[in-house]
Amino acid sequence: MSNSDLHRSNTTTCRLCIILSLLLWINHLQF
Repeated sequence: MSNSDLHRSNTTTCRLCIILSLLLWINHLQF
């Protein structure tokens, strides 16, 4: 596994985490 592949997967994971926390936050605001 090359360094760029590792970096790409890290960025994707980070983005997923951000989207998840945003969804949770929006849910929290609605209720």
